[in-house]
Amino acid sequence: MPATSARTPAVTVVRATLVAVVAVLLAACDVRLETPPPAPPTPDAAETVRQRTVADAQELQALAGAVAHPEPAVQLLVDAVAEGAAAHVEALGGVYDPGTDGTDEPAPSAVPGGTDADAGADQETAAADSSPDATETAGSGTGEGGTDAAVPEQPGDGDAALGRLLRALETTAATALTDADDVADGTVARLLGSVAVHRLLLSERLTVATAGAAAERAEPWRVAPPDAAGPPAGVPASDALALVTAEDRAGQVWEVVAARREGDARTAAAERAAAHRARAQAWAVATDVAGSGLDPRRTGYALPAGLLTGDTAAATRDVADLETTLADAYLALVARAEPGERAALVAAAADAAGAAAALTAQVPVLPGMPEHAG
Repeated sequence: MPATSARTPAVTVVRATLVAVVAVLLAACDVRLETPPPAPPTPDAAETVRQRTVADAQELQALAGAVAHPEPAVQLLVDAVAEGAAAHVEALGGVYDPGTDGTDEPAPSAVPGGTDADAGADQETAAADSSPDATETAGSGTGEGGTDAAVPEQPGDGDAALGRLLRALETTAATALTDADDVADGTVARLLGSVAVHRLLLSERLTVATAGAAAERAEPWRVAPPDAAGPPAGVPASDALALVTAEDRAGQVWEVVAARREGDARTAAAERAAAHRARAQAWAVATDVAGSGLDPRRTGYALPAGLLTGDTAAATRDVADLETTLADAYLALVARAEPGERAALVAAAADAAGAAAALTAQVPVLPGMPEHAG
């Protein structure tokens, strides 16, 4: 009996302690710890490029929306800028919102072959540009900002707004071209190259429409021949070999067109034919088949049906299709080429797409990407 009495106080203390602990734990169930949400992940290089290109597209949309030009032909091109920019945002996966509570999982990028769409501070600016006020203050991208679409246009304001749009087209085209050449992912590079071509085409056409004369193409347009030592790094010779035939056939087609034209039109067609023949020769040298039994060039090729029938409209469509196919081929090689080897391929795609646009008076929203043709 004395031993039992000695243990009683200890048991009582243990029981009291357990009751107190349980009470604290139950009370804690109703307490929400106010901890800050986790910081959004830092975007990698590919995601940074994607966000920048989306922001630039949104800026172009805002600047185009601020233009109300009295010339219908000019306004049509301005509207094409806005339409293309919207399509680019969609093709790039849209604006990524990381959320505010830190519980959302990062959304995957919609760019084919791209990386996960991480969040970044730049995207908050891009999201702001898509708000209803974006037409009043543009400028999340790399181009000129600060339009005033809410104020009725005054004499001269239309030209000023158009000037801001043209400068932004040139700047964002150069940015997209640089990114296409630098980004590690070839599939993303192809999409960025297409975006750059679209901006370059519309920049040139807007300049011509407003200046009333043909404009000299900017430096990024100039087509450099392939290195005689071989195709761009990353491009298999077998893929580049197809350009030998494609360029040579295009040369023959333009020679036929030149033979049926007169004056300046004949001169322009003949120059185009010579450019295609020269590029065919350059690619034949680069792939080491020039003058050999493996050279795929022929003395003659089957002409498009439109040229055979003599129907001018059909012939124009066929020649435009030929140039479009070349643009597709060059941009396909962009996806294979290594970083730093793509600029000349994008320029060649731009040249071919520009020739097609000159024939059809239409600029596709994603030149060189037939899977996006609408």
